[in-house]
Amino acid sequence: MKTTLKFALTALVLSAGSAATKAQIFQYGGLIGANYGAIQSQIDPANLPQNWQDVDAVGTGGWHAGLYARLKVLMVYVQPELVYTRLSHQVTFTDGQGQIGAAVADPVSRIDLPVQVGVKLGFLRAFVAPVWSANVNSLDDLRNFDPQTAGTWGAQAGVGLQLGKKVQLNVRYEGNLTPYTSNITLPGNIVVPSDNRVNQLVVDMGFAF
Repeated sequence: MKTTLKFALTALVLSAGSAATKAQIFQYGGLIGANYGAIQSQIDPANLPQNWQDVDAVGTGGWHAGLYARLKVLMVYVQPELVYTRLSHQVTFTDGQGQIGAAVADPVSRIDLPVQVGVKLGFLRAFVAPVWSANVNSLDDLRNFDPQTAGTWGAQAGVGLQLGKKVQLNVRYEGNLTPYTSNITLPGNIVVPSDNRVNQLVVDMGFAF
């Protein structure tokens, strides 16, 4: 009887320990946040309409929402994410005398796949992440989607703050390693080749399910 009771207690303790360990090393949930980007658009003036010389790209903010999963072993964790991001910016073209030739809104919708690799010390985290992104501005983009040719690459670095067991706050900086778009459409349906990249500050909150 004592042997049976001891075995049952041991099994219960081991089961509880295993469940606690799983709860600590694996977590998944959703996230939502805002982003503000500094846009860099490199355009050859020779491709612009007559008298258009200077190009100024200004970020106007954006938002994102998605899902995450985190695997943690000791102090190290890996956190892949699937995020829908909406970027907004305006590109202004001026002539040599400072007169505005056109102000073009150039919003971008994209799917981002960052994979955080970081360390957790108490309630603080620090991480870096490669990011693969693909533009999905229209249904045609989805129908013709080819992951081998559609994606661009970027990188993130940031810090996180754990607010209790289920809430996290993240602040990260992201830069493009390759252009996220290669042209800008001007009024009159004039398509101008360009090298467009964004460096953005991203702030979000995550909620564990």
